Amino acid sequence: MAVLLFALVVATLVMTPSLLVSGAFITALLVKFVAMTSCSLLGGMICRRFSTFDEDGYVVGSKNEWFRVNYTRKFQHFAAYMIPICFPNPPSISGLIPDLWSNFVTLFCFVILIKPLRQHNLIMLQFISLDRPEDRPHTLKWIVMGNIIPGLTLIVLWRLVFRLSGSNENLCSIFVLITGIGDGLAEPVGIWLGKHKYKTFALCSKRKYTRSLEGSTCVFMSGMIFPLLQYADFETRLQMWICSLLLAPLMTFAEATAPHTMDTPGLFLVGGSVILIVLSLTNE
Repeated sequence: MAVLLFALVVATLVMTPSLLVSGAFITALLVKFVAMTSCSLLGGMICRRFSTFDEDGYVVGSKNEWFRVNYTRKFQHFAAYMIPICFPNPPSISGLIPDLWSNFVTLFCFVILIKPLRQHNLIMLQFISLDRPEDRPHTLKWIVMGNIIPGLTLIVLWRLVFRLSGSNENLCSIFVLITGIGDGLAEPVGIWLGKHKYKTFALCSKRKYTRSLEGSTCVFMSGMIFPLLQYADFETRLQMWICSLLLAPLMTFAEATAPHTMDTPGLFLVGGSVILIVLSLTNE
C-alpha cells in the first residue's frame, strides 16, 4: 500500500497537482472513507448480534438459521462499488487520477483489516462482517486479490475506455448496479426462496456449484431494469433496449459460471464488453 500510495502521489504531482490541495476533492475522499467504514461497522454489529464467536473473537456459527456471514460480506462488496456512485467526485473533478484516488480509499478500507490491526476492537468489528469461516485463513487475500482489486481495476479501465471512445462513462454504473444489487440479492434469495436448484461448473474449475432459478432471476431482472433506468445516458433508445435485452441473459450466465470468490470481476468484464460493443455498433 505504501508503494501504491507513493506512485499515486507522484502521478498526481505530474498530471494534476491541483488535486492535492483541492479541499472539495479531499472532502469527497474523506466522505467515501467514512461511508465505507460505517458500512463495515454496521455489518460487524449485525454479525455480533446474530453470530457465535470463539475465544479470539472470530465467527464460528449463527444464532439464527436465517443468518449467515455471507450476507454481510455481500454488503461490503455492495458498499465498495456503490459508495463511489452514491458519493461521486465534484463535477469539476474527473479523469483517471481522481478515479484512482477514489479506488485507493476503498482498497485502504479493506487493507486496514490485516491481523496486527485487528487487535483493536473497532477493526475487528469491521473484519468479522466479511470473515466467512470457510474462507480462513485466506479471507482478506481472496476478497482483496480475487475481488476488490480486479473489480476496482476494471471499473477504472472501463471508465477510461468509455471516455477515450467518446461514450458516456456513466454507463459503467449499469454493470456495477447489476452486480451490486442483482448478484448481491441472488444468494439470500436463493437460500430463502430457492425451490428450483441447478448445478453449474465454474469457469476454469471442475467443481460444481449449486444455484437456484430464483437467485439467478435477481441478476436477470437487474440486467433488464438498470439499463432502462439510465436511459438518459444512452445516445439512442435503441442502444438502451439492446443493452437491456443482452445484459440480462449474459450477466446471469456470467454470475452462474464465475469462479468462486471472483464473480464481481467476471460480471464487470462481461457487462462492460456488452455495453461498449452495443455502443460501437449502433453509433449514428
